[in-house]
Amino acid sequence: MSIIDDLIGLQEEAEELHKLVVQIRERIHRMLYQEWCKWTHDDERCWKTECGAAICFKDGGPAENRQKYCYHCGRIIEVVPAREEDVDNDCD
Repeated sequence: MSIIDDLIGLQEEAEELHKLVVQIRERIHRMLYQEWCKWTHDDERCWKTECGAAICFKDGGPAENRQKYCYHCGRIIEVVPAREEDVDNDCD
């Protein structure tokens, strides 16, 4: 390989690293400013996120699976409680 090829390779690596740094900076900004991503329980295992994703767990929800940040957008998860009329009440 020539020096020019080495420099081109280094430039490409630098561009990739720059993209990663920008992504990390954006995530840190969201975390510092406490921006939340609301998660609502969709069915037995899945949750819909405010940012448009669907996340499914084998067992439990975000808290039981130690999830503090949204997989999709990186914001802090805010679990939206189910409305009373949406919850089956077998105690009646």
